[in-house]
Amino acid sequence: MTALVPRFDVSFYGRIPNSSERPDLYDGVVIRRLMAWLVDVAYVALLTGLVYLALLAGGLLTFGLFWLLIPVVMVLAPFVFHTLPLAGRSQATLGMRMFGVYVESWTGGRPTLLQVTLRTAIFYASIGFTGWLVLIVIFFNDHRRGIHAYLSGTIVLRNVH
Repeated sequence: MTALVPRFDVSFYGRIPNSSERPDLYDGVVIRRLMAWLVDVAYVALLTGLVYLALLAGGLLTFGLFWLLIPVVMVLAPFVFHTLPLAGRSQATLGMRMFGVYVESWTGGRPTLLQVTLRTAIFYASIGFTGWLVLIVIFFNDHRRGIHAYLSGTIVLRNVH
C-alpha cells in the first residue's frame, strides 16, 4: 500500500472541490467508507481481543493487577486505532487504504492530530447519542461529509491515483 498525498491542487480551487467540479473524488465514497469501517472494526476487534487475552493471562501472574488495564485498553484501543493513522502519512486507516479513501483537512493537506482526535471523538459520541441517525447528513450535502467531519474541519475523499 502506498502513502497517500493530496490528490488535487488546493491553490487552483482555493478550497476542496465539490462533486460537480471533481466527481471522481466523491464517486462511491459513502459505500467505500462503510466497507472500510467494517474492516477497521474487525481489525480492532481482533487486536483488542488478543490484548484482552494477554491481559487476562498476565492478570493470573500478577494476582489480578493487569485486569485493571482491561477497561482502559477496551476504550483506548479503538480510539487510538481510528485517530493516529488519519494524522499520519497515509491519512487513512487500514480499511480506508484497502478501499481507496483518505481523510483530508478542509483547507487541503494532511489533517492535524487535533482535527482527527476531534473527528474520532465526535464520531463516537454522535453515534452513541443518535444510534447512527447522525450519519444521514452525508446524503444531503455535496461533499458527503458527516457532522463529525464538519465539526473537525475534515473531509473523506476517494484516492483517484
